[in-house]
Amino acid sequence: RELKSAKADKATVDAAVKTLLSLKADYKAATGSDWKPGTTAPAPAAAPVKVKQEKNPEPASALAVNTLLDKIAQQGDKIRQLKSAKSEKSLVDAEVKLLLALKTDYKSLTGQEWKPGTVAPAPTTVAVVDLTGGDSGSDVGSVLSKIQAQGDKIRKLKSEKAAKNVIDPEVKALLALKAEYKTLSGKDWTPDAKAEPAVVKKEASPVSMASPAQDELTQEINAQGQKVRDAKGNKAAKEVIDAEVAKLLALKAKYKEVTGTDFPVAGRGGGGGGGGGSAKKAPKEAQPKPAKPVKKEPAADASGAVKKQTRLGLEATKEDNLPDWYSQVITKGEMIEYYDVSGCYILRHWSFAIWKAIKTWFDAEITRMGVKECYFPIFVSKAVLEKEKTHIADFAPEVAWVTKSGDSDLAEPIAVRPTSETVMYPAYAKWVQSYRDLPIRLNQWNNVV
Repeated sequence: RELKSAKADKATVDAAVKTLLSLKADYKAATGSDWKPGTTAPAPAAAPVKVKQEKNPEPASALAVNTLLDKIAQQGDKIRQLKSAKSEKSLVDAEVKLLLALKTDYKSLTGQEWKPGTVAPAPTTVAVVDLTGGDSGSDVGSVLSKIQAQGDKIRKLKSEKAAKNVIDPEVKALLALKAEYKTLSGKDWTPDAKAEPAVVKKEASPVSMASPAQDELTQEINAQGQKVRDAKGNKAAKEVIDAEVAKLLALKAKYKEVTGTDFPVAGRGGGGGGGGGSAKKAPKEAQPKPAKPVKKEPAADASGAVKKQTRLGLEATKEDNLPDWYSQVITKGEMIEYYDVSGCYILRHWSFAIWKAIKTWFDAEITRMGVKECYFPIFVSKAVLEKEKTHIADFAPEVAWVTKSGDSDLAEPIAVRPTSETVMYPAYAKWVQSYRDLPIRLNQWNNVV
Protein backbone atom coordinates (compact mmCIF):
# COMPACT_ATOMS: atom_id res chain seq x y z
CA ARG A 1 0.00 0.00 0.00
CA GLU A 2 2.81 2.45 0.81
CA LEU A 3 4.55 1.68 -2.48
CA LYS A 4 1.35 2.19 -4.46
CA SER A 5 0.56 5.45 -2.63
CA ALA A 6 4.14 6.59 -3.32
CA LYS A 7 3.59 5.64 -7.01
CA ALA A 8 6.68 3.43 -7.06
CA ASP A 9 7.68 1.83 -10.35
CA LYS A 10 5.90 -1.39 -11.35
CA ALA A 11 8.99 -3.65 -10.87
CA THR A 12 9.30 -2.65 -7.21
CA VAL A 13 5.57 -3.12 -6.55
CA ASP A 14 5.58 -6.53 -8.28
CA ALA A 15 8.53 -7.70 -6.14
CA ALA A 16 6.73 -6.65 -2.94
CA VAL A 17 3.49 -8.36 -4.08
CA LYS A 18 5.39 -11.60 -4.74
CA THR A 19 6.86 -11.45 -1.24
CA LEU A 20 3.37 -10.92 0.22
CA LEU A 21 1.95 -13.89 -1.70
CA SER A 22 4.85 -16.03 -0.53
CA LEU A 23 4.18 -15.08 3.10
CA LYS A 24 0.50 -15.93 2.71
CA ALA A 25 1.49 -19.33 1.29
CA ASP A 26 3.74 -19.85 4.34
CA TYR A 27 0.80 -18.94 6.58
CA LYS A 28 -1.40 -21.53 4.85
CA ALA A 29 1.33 -24.17 5.15
CA ALA A 30 1.72 -23.45 8.86
CA THR A 31 -1.99 -23.20 9.78
CA GLY A 32 -3.82 -25.18 7.09
CA SER A 33 -6.14 -22.27 6.23
CA ASP A 34 -5.99 -19.23 3.95
CA TRP A 35 -4.99 -15.86 5.40
CA LYS A 36 -7.85 -13.36 5.80
CA PRO A 37 -7.80 -9.70 6.87
CA GLY A 38 -8.17 -9.40 10.64
CA THR A 39 -6.69 -12.83 11.31
CA THR A 40 -4.89 -13.00 14.66
CA ALA A 41 -2.46 -15.59 16.01
CA PRO A 42 -4.07 -18.17 18.31
CA ALA A 43 -3.47 -17.75 22.04
CA PRO A 44 -0.57 -19.86 23.36
CA ALA A 45 -1.43 -23.02 25.24
CA ALA A 46 -1.66 -22.65 29.04
CA ALA A 47 0.79 -25.48 29.75
CA PRO A 48 3.37 -27.38 27.69
CA VAL A 49 1.70 -30.72 28.55
CA LYS A 50 -0.23 -32.34 25.71
CA VAL A 51 -2.51 -35.35 25.75
CA LYS A 52 -1.30 -37.67 23.06
CA GLN A 53 -3.94 -39.13 20.79
CA GLU A 54 -1.60 -39.50 17.82
CA LYS A 55 1.99 -38.68 16.99
CA ASN A 56 2.47 -34.92 16.95
CA PRO A 57 4.03 -33.57 13.71
CA GLU A 58 6.96 -31.13 13.69
CA PRO A 59 6.00 -27.70 15.13
CA ALA A 60 5.01 -25.38 12.33
CA SER A 61 6.63 -22.36 14.02
CA ALA A 62 10.16 -23.69 13.41
CA LEU A 63 9.46 -23.87 9.67
CA ALA A 64 7.97 -20.37 9.69
CA VAL A 65 10.97 -18.95 11.60
CA ASN A 66 13.40 -20.63 9.20
CA THR A 67 11.52 -19.25 6.20
CA LEU A 68 11.48 -15.73 7.63
CA LEU A 69 15.19 -15.82 8.48
CA ASP A 70 15.96 -16.99 4.96
CA LYS A 71 13.88 -14.17 3.46
CA ILE A 72 15.53 -11.58 5.75
CA ALA A 73 18.98 -12.79 4.64
CA GLN A 74 17.99 -12.67 0.96
CA GLN A 75 16.46 -9.21 1.31
CA GLY A 76 19.59 -7.95 3.08
CA ASP A 77 21.76 -9.31 0.24
CA LYS A 78 19.48 -7.62 -2.28
CA ILE A 79 19.81 -4.24 -0.56
CA ARG A 80 23.60 -4.56 -0.38
CA GLN A 81 23.68 -5.33 -4.11
CA LEU A 82 21.53 -2.29 -4.89
CA LYS A 83 23.79 -0.05 -2.79
CA SER A 84 26.96 -1.42 -4.38
CA ALA A 85 25.39 -0.86 -7.82
CA LYS A 86 24.59 2.73 -6.72
CA SER A 87 20.88 2.35 -7.53
CA GLU A 88 18.56 5.31 -7.12
CA LYS A 89 17.38 6.12 -3.60
CA SER A 90 13.69 5.33 -4.24
CA LEU A 91 14.51 1.72 -5.16
CA VAL A 92 16.77 1.23 -2.14
CA ASP A 93 14.22 2.80 0.24
CA ALA A 94 11.47 0.47 -1.00
CA GLU A 95 13.63 -2.60 -0.38
CA VAL A 96 14.67 -1.31 3.07
CA LYS A 97 11.00 -0.91 4.02
CA LEU A 98 10.40 -4.49 2.91
CA LEU A 99 13.33 -5.67 5.05
CA LEU A 100 11.98 -3.79 8.10
CA ALA A 101 8.56 -5.38 7.53
CA LEU A 102 10.15 -8.83 7.49
CA LYS A 103 12.01 -8.08 10.74
CA THR A 104 8.72 -6.93 12.28
CA ASP A 105 7.14 -10.21 11.22
CA TYR A 106 10.05 -12.04 12.84
CA LYS A 107 9.51 -10.20 16.12
CA SER A 108 5.76 -10.94 16.00
CA LEU A 109 6.48 -14.62 15.43
CA THR A 110 9.28 -15.14 17.97
CA GLY A 111 8.85 -12.28 20.45
CA GLN A 112 12.50 -11.26 19.93
CA GLU A 113 14.27 -8.64 17.88
CA TRP A 114 16.14 -9.93 14.84
CA LYS A 115 19.93 -9.72 15.12
CA PRO A 116 22.66 -10.62 12.62
CA GLY A 117 23.60 -14.28 12.92
CA THR A 118 20.22 -15.26 14.40
CA VAL A 119 19.30 -18.89 13.82
CA ALA A 120 15.99 -20.62 14.36
CA PRO A 121 15.66 -22.17 17.83
CA ALA A 122 15.71 -25.94 18.05
CA PRO A 123 12.23 -27.40 18.62
CA THR A 124 11.49 -27.42 22.35
CA THR A 125 10.84 -30.76 23.95
CA VAL A 126 7.21 -30.98 25.05
CA ALA A 127 6.09 -33.31 27.78
CA VAL A 128 3.68 -35.82 26.28
CA VAL A 129 1.16 -37.82 28.26
CA ASP A 130 0.44 -41.01 26.32
CA LEU A 131 -3.09 -42.20 27.09
CA THR A 132 -3.18 -44.72 24.28
CA GLY A 133 -0.99 -47.29 26.00
CA GLY A 134 0.65 -47.15 22.61
CA ASP A 135 2.87 -49.66 20.95
CA SER A 136 6.54 -48.86 21.28
CA GLY A 137 7.05 -50.54 17.92
CA SER A 138 4.76 -48.07 16.13
CA ASP A 139 6.46 -45.13 17.95
CA VAL A 140 9.88 -46.37 16.86
CA GLY A 141 8.66 -46.87 13.31
CA SER A 142 7.26 -43.35 13.21
CA VAL A 143 10.50 -41.87 14.57
CA LEU A 144 12.49 -43.83 11.99
CA SER A 145 10.27 -42.42 9.24
CA LYS A 146 10.85 -38.91 10.58
CA ILE A 147 14.60 -39.47 10.75
CA GLN A 148 14.63 -40.60 7.13
CA ALA A 149 12.51 -37.64 5.99
CA GLN A 150 14.66 -35.17 7.99
CA GLY A 151 17.86 -36.70 6.57
CA ASP A 152 16.47 -36.30 3.03
CA LYS A 153 15.58 -32.69 3.82
CA ILE A 154 19.13 -31.92 5.03
CA ARG A 155 20.70 -33.59 2.00
CA LYS A 156 18.46 -31.53 -0.27
CA LEU A 157 19.43 -28.28 1.52
CA LYS A 158 23.13 -29.14 1.19
CA SER A 159 22.76 -29.98 -2.50
CA GLU A 160 21.07 -26.59 -3.00
CA LYS A 161 23.95 -24.94 -1.08
CA ALA A 162 21.59 -23.41 1.46
CA ALA A 163 22.92 -20.99 4.08
CA LYS A 164 24.50 -22.44 7.23
CA ASN A 165 21.92 -20.79 9.47
CA VAL A 166 19.21 -22.70 7.55
CA ILE A 167 20.96 -26.07 7.69
CA ASP A 168 22.00 -25.95 11.38
CA PRO A 169 18.45 -25.95 12.83
CA GLU A 170 17.54 -28.92 10.59
CA VAL A 171 20.62 -30.83 11.81
CA LYS A 172 19.61 -30.10 15.42
CA ALA A 173 16.13 -31.43 14.67
CA LEU A 174 17.68 -34.60 13.22
CA LEU A 175 19.85 -35.09 16.29
CA ALA A 176 16.78 -34.62 18.51
CA LEU A 177 14.95 -37.32 16.54
CA LYS A 178 17.89 -39.70 16.93
CA ALA A 179 17.93 -39.02 20.67
CA GLU A 180 14.19 -39.79 20.77
CA TYR A 181 14.86 -43.04 18.90
CA LYS A 182 17.49 -44.00 21.48
CA THR A 183 15.05 -43.23 24.32
CA LEU A 184 12.36 -45.44 22.77
CA SER A 185 14.52 -48.32 21.58
CA GLY A 186 17.41 -48.23 24.06
CA LYS A 187 20.05 -48.22 21.33
CA ASP A 188 21.73 -45.72 19.01
CA TRP A 189 20.26 -45.09 15.55
CA THR A 190 22.07 -46.71 12.62
CA PRO A 191 21.31 -46.36 8.87
CA ASP A 192 19.95 -49.93 8.77
CA ALA A 193 17.82 -49.58 11.91
CA LYS A 194 14.32 -51.06 11.65
CA ALA A 195 11.32 -51.01 13.96
CA GLU A 196 10.78 -54.20 15.93
CA PRO A 197 7.61 -56.02 14.90
CA ALA A 198 4.77 -55.02 17.21
CA VAL A 199 1.79 -57.07 18.37
CA VAL A 200 -1.07 -56.57 15.95
CA LYS A 201 -4.19 -55.24 17.64
CA LYS A 202 -7.65 -55.74 16.21
CA GLU A 203 -9.22 -52.35 15.76
CA ALA A 204 -12.15 -50.92 13.92
CA SER A 205 -11.88 -50.84 10.15
CA PRO A 206 -9.91 -47.82 8.89
CA VAL A 207 -12.81 -47.02 6.61
CA SER A 208 -15.11 -46.49 9.59
CA MET A 209 -12.50 -44.27 11.31
CA ALA A 210 -11.93 -42.00 8.33
CA SER A 211 -11.59 -38.36 9.34
CA PRO A 212 -11.46 -35.09 7.39
CA ALA A 213 -7.71 -34.92 8.14
CA GLN A 214 -7.21 -38.41 6.71
CA ASP A 215 -9.27 -37.60 3.60
CA GLU A 216 -7.30 -34.38 3.05
CA LEU A 217 -3.99 -36.20 3.46
CA THR A 218 -5.11 -38.92 1.02
CA GLN A 219 -5.91 -36.29 -1.60
CA GLU A 220 -2.57 -34.54 -1.04
CA ILE A 221 -0.64 -37.82 -1.31
CA ASN A 222 -2.44 -38.79 -4.53
CA ALA A 223 -1.78 -35.34 -6.01
CA GLN A 224 1.89 -35.47 -4.99
CA GLY A 225 2.22 -38.98 -6.41
CA GLN A 226 0.87 -37.70 -9.73
CA LYS A 227 3.43 -34.87 -9.59
CA VAL A 228 6.24 -37.41 -9.16
CA ARG A 229 4.93 -39.50 -12.07
CA ASP A 230 4.63 -36.42 -14.29
CA ALA A 231 8.17 -35.33 -13.42
CA LYS A 232 9.53 -38.76 -14.30
CA GLY A 233 7.45 -38.92 -17.48
CA ASN A 234 8.74 -35.50 -18.56
CA LYS A 235 12.32 -36.61 -17.79
CA ALA A 236 12.82 -33.77 -15.32
CA ALA A 237 16.19 -33.20 -13.64
CA LYS A 238 17.11 -35.60 -10.82
CA GLU A 239 17.11 -32.77 -8.25
CA VAL A 240 13.50 -31.88 -9.15
CA ILE A 241 12.34 -35.51 -8.92
CA ASP A 242 14.18 -36.04 -5.60
CA ALA A 243 12.50 -32.94 -4.13
CA GLU A 244 9.03 -34.16 -5.16
CA VAL A 245 9.73 -37.67 -3.83
CA ALA A 246 10.87 -36.19 -0.49
CA LYS A 247 7.57 -34.28 -0.24
CA LEU A 248 5.64 -37.49 -1.01
CA LEU A 249 7.51 -39.43 1.70
CA ALA A 250 6.86 -36.66 4.23
CA LEU A 251 3.14 -36.75 3.43
CA LYS A 252 3.05 -40.55 3.80
CA ALA A 253 4.85 -40.30 7.15
CA LYS A 254 2.28 -37.74 8.29
CA TYR A 255 -0.52 -40.07 7.09
CA LYS A 256 0.94 -42.87 9.21
CA GLU A 257 1.08 -40.61 12.24
CA VAL A 258 -2.57 -39.63 11.81
CA THR A 259 -3.99 -43.08 11.01
CA GLY A 260 -1.47 -45.43 12.60
CA THR A 261 -1.19 -47.37 9.32
CA ASP A 262 0.91 -47.10 6.18
CA PHE A 263 -0.66 -45.36 3.22
CA PRO A 264 -2.32 -48.05 1.04
CA VAL A 265 -0.65 -48.59 -2.33
CA ALA A 266 -2.15 -50.47 -5.29
CA GLY A 267 -0.80 -54.01 -5.42
CA ARG A 268 0.27 -54.08 -1.74
CA GLY A 269 -1.34 -56.65 0.45
CA GLY A 270 -4.00 -55.23 2.72
CA GLY A 271 -3.73 -57.67 5.63
CA GLY A 272 -7.19 -59.07 6.21
CA GLY A 273 -8.82 -56.66 3.79
CA GLY A 274 -11.43 -57.99 1.51
CA GLY A 275 -12.30 -57.76 -2.11
CA GLY A 276 -15.60 -56.03 -1.53
CA GLY A 277 -17.64 -59.11 -0.67
CA SER A 278 -16.24 -61.33 -3.38
CA ALA A 279 -16.59 -65.04 -2.73
CA LYS A 280 -13.56 -66.91 -1.54
CA LYS A 281 -11.94 -69.11 -4.13
CA ALA A 282 -12.37 -72.81 -3.62
CA PRO A 283 -9.15 -74.58 -2.73
CA LYS A 284 -7.43 -76.08 -5.72
CA GLU A 285 -7.70 -79.80 -6.12
CA ALA A 286 -4.55 -81.66 -5.38
CA GLN A 287 -2.85 -82.61 -8.62
CA PRO A 288 -0.27 -85.32 -8.93
CA LYS A 289 3.18 -83.84 -9.09
CA PRO A 290 5.14 -84.78 -12.23
CA ALA A 291 8.13 -86.95 -11.66
CA LYS A 292 11.33 -85.01 -11.25
CA PRO A 293 13.58 -85.29 -14.32
CA VAL A 294 16.79 -87.09 -13.78
CA LYS A 295 19.57 -84.55 -13.37
CA LYS A 296 22.24 -84.99 -16.03
CA GLU A 297 25.78 -85.04 -14.83
CA PRO A 298 27.98 -82.42 -16.51
CA ALA A 299 30.10 -83.75 -19.35
CA ALA A 300 33.77 -84.41 -18.83
CA ASP A 301 36.45 -83.00 -21.09
CA ALA A 302 39.27 -84.89 -22.77
CA SER A 303 41.36 -84.92 -19.60
CA GLY A 304 38.54 -86.57 -17.65
CA ALA A 305 37.83 -83.46 -15.52
CA VAL A 306 34.18 -82.54 -15.14
CA LYS A 307 33.33 -79.17 -16.72
CA LYS A 308 31.30 -76.81 -14.56
CA GLN A 309 28.15 -75.69 -16.40
CA THR A 310 26.42 -72.46 -15.43
CA ARG A 311 22.68 -71.81 -15.51
CA LEU A 312 23.08 -70.17 -18.93
CA GLY A 313 24.65 -73.31 -20.38
CA LEU A 314 28.14 -71.76 -20.37
CA GLU A 315 30.97 -74.17 -19.64
CA ALA A 316 33.56 -71.47 -18.95
CA THR A 317 33.62 -68.54 -16.56
CA LYS A 318 34.79 -65.03 -17.35
CA GLU A 319 37.30 -65.11 -14.51
CA ASP A 320 38.93 -68.43 -15.47
CA ASN A 321 38.92 -68.35 -19.27
CA LEU A 322 37.86 -65.07 -20.89
CA PRO A 323 38.31 -66.05 -24.61
CA ASP A 324 36.36 -69.30 -24.22
CA TRP A 325 33.65 -67.57 -22.17
CA TYR A 326 33.29 -64.80 -24.79
CA SER A 327 33.04 -67.30 -27.66
CA GLN A 328 30.29 -69.17 -25.83
CA VAL A 329 28.39 -65.97 -25.03
CA ILE A 330 28.20 -64.80 -28.67
CA THR A 331 27.40 -68.25 -30.07
CA LYS A 332 24.94 -69.48 -27.43
CA GLY A 333 23.42 -65.99 -27.35
CA GLU A 334 22.70 -66.41 -31.09
CA MET A 335 24.83 -63.38 -31.99
CA ILE A 336 27.03 -65.10 -34.60
CA GLU A 337 27.19 -68.38 -36.48
CA TYR A 338 30.39 -70.09 -37.64
CA TYR A 339 31.08 -70.35 -41.38
CA ASP A 340 32.91 -73.02 -43.37
CA VAL A 341 35.66 -70.55 -44.38
CA SER A 342 38.20 -70.02 -41.61
CA GLY A 343 38.10 -66.57 -40.06
CA CYS A 344 34.63 -65.77 -41.46
CA TYR A 345 31.44 -65.58 -39.40
CA ILE A 346 27.77 -65.01 -40.05
CA LEU A 347 26.46 -61.97 -38.15
CA ARG A 348 22.94 -62.87 -37.03
CA HIS A 349 20.28 -60.18 -36.71
CA TRP A 350 20.94 -59.49 -32.99
CA SER A 351 24.61 -58.70 -33.51
CA PHE A 352 23.96 -56.79 -36.74
CA ALA A 353 21.41 -54.62 -34.92
CA ILE A 354 24.12 -53.70 -32.38
CA TRP A 355 26.57 -52.92 -35.19
CA LYS A 356 23.93 -50.85 -37.00
CA ALA A 357 23.19 -48.78 -33.88
CA ILE A 358 26.91 -48.08 -33.33
CA LYS A 359 27.47 -47.23 -36.99
CA THR A 360 24.43 -44.94 -37.18
CA TRP A 361 25.52 -42.96 -34.11
CA PHE A 362 29.17 -42.74 -35.17
CA ASP A 363 28.34 -41.84 -38.79
CA ALA A 364 26.07 -38.99 -37.66
CA GLU A 365 28.81 -37.62 -35.39
CA ILE A 366 31.58 -37.58 -38.01
CA THR A 367 29.19 -36.27 -40.69
CA ARG A 368 28.50 -33.31 -38.40
CA MET A 369 32.28 -32.71 -38.37
CA GLY A 370 32.34 -32.45 -42.18
CA VAL A 371 33.59 -35.99 -42.96
CA LYS A 372 32.49 -37.32 -46.39
CA GLU A 373 32.04 -40.95 -47.43
CA CYS A 374 34.04 -42.68 -50.16
CA TYR A 375 35.00 -46.19 -51.20
CA PHE A 376 38.37 -47.62 -52.30
CA PRO A 377 38.87 -51.04 -53.98
CA ILE A 378 39.20 -54.21 -51.90
CA PHE A 379 42.27 -55.38 -53.87
CA VAL A 380 45.84 -54.14 -53.36
CA SER A 381 48.65 -54.77 -55.85
CA LYS A 382 51.72 -56.52 -54.57
CA ALA A 383 53.93 -53.55 -55.53
CA VAL A 384 51.90 -51.11 -53.44
CA LEU A 385 51.75 -53.51 -50.52
CA GLU A 386 55.52 -53.94 -50.59
CA LYS A 387 55.94 -50.16 -50.15
CA GLU A 388 54.22 -50.46 -46.78
CA LYS A 389 56.18 -53.54 -45.74
CA THR A 390 57.05 -52.19 -42.31
CA HIS A 391 53.49 -50.96 -41.70
CA ILE A 392 51.90 -54.35 -42.44
CA ALA A 393 54.62 -56.50 -40.91
CA ASP A 394 52.19 -57.85 -38.33
CA PHE A 395 49.56 -58.62 -40.98
CA ALA A 396 51.94 -60.23 -43.53
CA PRO A 397 51.63 -63.88 -42.38
CA GLU A 398 47.82 -63.69 -42.67
CA VAL A 399 47.36 -61.61 -45.85
CA ALA A 400 44.97 -63.31 -48.31
CA TRP A 401 46.23 -63.43 -51.93
CA VAL A 402 44.25 -63.88 -55.15
CA THR A 403 46.42 -65.86 -57.61
CA LYS A 404 43.90 -67.07 -60.22
CA SER A 405 41.20 -65.54 -62.41
CA GLY A 406 39.03 -68.39 -63.53
CA ASP A 407 41.40 -71.10 -64.76
CA SER A 408 44.22 -68.69 -65.58
CA ASP A 409 47.03 -67.68 -63.24
CA LEU A 410 47.41 -63.97 -62.63
CA ALA A 411 50.63 -62.34 -63.77
CA GLU A 412 51.02 -60.79 -60.34
CA PRO A 413 49.24 -61.92 -57.15
CA ILE A 414 46.71 -59.43 -55.77
CA ALA A 415 46.21 -59.03 -52.01
CA VAL A 416 42.83 -58.63 -50.33
CA ARG A 417 43.27 -55.57 -48.15
CA PRO A 418 44.43 -56.36 -44.62
CA THR A 419 44.13 -52.59 -43.92
CA SER A 420 43.07 -49.68 -46.12
CA GLU A 421 45.98 -47.22 -45.80
CA THR A 422 47.98 -48.89 -48.59
CA VAL A 423 45.03 -48.36 -50.96
CA MET A 424 44.28 -44.78 -49.93
CA TYR A 425 47.66 -43.07 -49.64
CA PRO A 426 48.76 -43.34 -53.32
CA ALA A 427 45.52 -41.55 -54.26
CA TYR A 428 46.08 -38.89 -51.61
CA ALA A 429 49.54 -38.23 -53.06
CA LYS A 430 47.88 -37.29 -56.37
CA TRP A 431 45.11 -35.20 -54.84
CA VAL A 432 47.18 -33.11 -52.42
CA GLN A 433 49.44 -30.71 -54.30
CA SER A 434 49.21 -27.72 -51.95
CA TYR A 435 48.05 -26.78 -48.48
CA ARG A 436 44.95 -25.42 -50.24
CA ASP A 437 43.91 -29.03 -50.93
CA LEU A 438 43.69 -29.68 -47.21
CA PRO A 439 41.99 -30.75 -45.11
CA ILE A 440 40.76 -34.02 -46.59
CA ARG A 441 38.16 -35.64 -44.40
CA LEU A 442 37.13 -39.02 -45.80
CA ASN A 443 35.65 -42.16 -44.28
CA GLN A 444 34.90 -45.56 -45.78
CA TRP A 445 32.96 -48.45 -44.28
CA ASN A 446 34.45 -51.73 -45.47
CA ASN A 447 35.64 -55.21 -44.55
CA VAL A 448 39.26 -56.23 -44.23
CA VAL A 449 40.70 -59.73 -44.42
